[in-house]
Amino acid sequence: MPPTMLPLLSYRDALPEGSERAVLAERLLLEEAAEAGPEPTPAEHGAAVVQAIAEHLQARLQEPHALDDLATRFGLSRRQMTRIFRRHTGTSIADYLGGLRVREAAQRIGAGQGVLAAAHAVGLASPSHLARLFRQHTGGPPSAARSGER
Repeated sequence: MPPTMLPLLSYRDALPEGSERAVLAERLLLEEAAEAGPEPTPAEHGAAVVQAIAEHLQARLQEPHALDDLATRFGLSRRQMTRIFRRHTGTSIADYLGGLRVREAAQRIGAGQGVLAAAHAVGLASPSHLARLFRQHTGGPPSAARSGER
């Protein structure tokens, strides 16, 4: 996907599904894609899709992300999406999302926000889930982010 289309894709993603504006944005995206020229190589396409998925996850940390829904959003099968993502990032989508959530929660905790509030802000239902992710990604507890040890 050409970088010039990313703002339009973000705009379309922010619109309610099926709305008139979403349909128009979808049509513009298709027209832009048709005018963009030759198809990218598989490696270029994979990198662009992975970047779009990563940006989508980053922008929507607090939302749940079912793999089937992500795959549908990006026009891939679940298997194809997970293979491409792992090939380009070296990690699974779940681990990547966990890392994003840990980094964001660490920043919030470091700024003085409570662990429960930080967990909810990044889309986790409980501080124990955040603690598990912290141990997995940093080797320490969330309280280490408060003391600047992360």
